[in-house]
Amino acid sequence: MDNKNVLLQEKHNMFYSNNTGVITSNIDIQILFKQLTIDVKNNIQIEAQSITVMMSPQQAKRLSKILQENINQFEKMNGEIKIV
Repeated sequence: MDNKNVLLQEKHNMFYSNNTGVITSNIDIQILFKQLTIDVKNNIQIEAQSITVMMSPQQAKRLSKILQENINQFEKMNGEIKIV
């Protein structure tokens, strides 16, 4: 899609996610983004917010490629990202 032809609407939501999941079917891929917090006093994990993004497998593959390119660029500038 050519970004020159995209009309931006005023509403834009930002969401911080520290937990993700993926669900696939034969027609779409769903990416679940969650923000989890911990109630230390009661020793429980709380799902503060969540959002699910559904897309076609083709769009998911494009997203995967874009993410990998950006991660590679980030690591070139900042060093390897360690997965804990």
